[in-house]
Amino acid sequence: MSEGLRIECVDCGQVAPETETAYTLIGQRHGWRLGFALDARGKRFPEWRCPDCFRRSKSSDSGTPR
Repeated sequence: MSEGLRIECVDCGQVAPETETAYTLIGQRHGWRLGFALDARGKRFPEWRCPDCFRRSKSSDSGTPR
């Protein structure tokens, strides 16, 4: 991963695996998923989830956006 960029799961805090370049997709190779949430001002921000937390959030998702 590019130096200084550290991706962590928003649910459990697990650190994403290292990649060869900043362009490597950690989702495709390692199962990490990127989603977006809204802050208090309505601005979107990224949320990464590890494979286990993504499965849990997907299975408990009511289909209602956060």
